[in-house]
Amino acid sequence: MTIPPGVGPQLSDADMPHPKAGLWKVHDLVTGDRQTCVSGRTLRFFAPPKVCTQNSRQATADGGVVMDSLCTDTSHMMTTAKGDYQTAFQVEFSGTAKLNGATSRMTDHMDYSYVGPCTAGQSPDDTPS
Repeated sequence: MTIPPGVGPQLSDADMPHPKAGLWKVHDLVTGDRQTCVSGRTLRFFAPPKVCTQNSRQATADGGVVMDSLCTDTSHMMTTAKGDYQTAFQVEFSGTAKLNGATSRMTDHMDYSYVGPCTAGQSPDDTPS
């Protein structure tokens, strides 16, 4: 997985992507397929992790967003997202962590496709943590 470098100034919460409110189909290489109801707010993976002391969020040359977080001296996460947040977008995740002298690497890829309105009575499940 190649993650593009960020370009330009830091992005604020208001500058981050806000996917269209409604039901989205998610194809996740790690957890499989699911549907999720979103509110139209910034999704939680676009929010800087609270445990990370250094967070960078920038636009990429291809119109996407890259989030780079240093969480401890042994933990690093990078997430990119790009696409049309009204119809379909992709998210790539890469992270490393050292625990007891061993380095663990994690990667994931998610494809989001807009389905339509959330079902009656369904609450959005994208509340930032």
